Amino acid sequence: TLDDCIYNGEFAYSQTVYKVEVKISDHKIDRINLLSGGKSEYAKSAEQVIDTIIQEQQIDVDIVSGATTSSKAILKAVENALTNGE
Repeated sequence: TLDDCIYNGEFAYSQTVYKVEVKISDHKIDRINLLSGGKSEYAKSAEQVIDTIIQEQQIDVDIVSGATTSSKAILKAVENALTNGE
């Protein structure tokens, strides 16, 4: 289980760095803020994956159709926050 805290993580893909802030409350994923990421229509669509992570309380979730690369980058940034976060 994760301690209640705010964890930060990032993942770089191509020219874009996806940075997230993951808040853990009561040992559950409470909130995920995307601090930086892609600006394209696809990247914005991929942000839907954040709601899915929170609902399912895991990072092993389906990616957003049509925004595969951006979804994977967000998932990897969240994973990095939870495994290597500060």
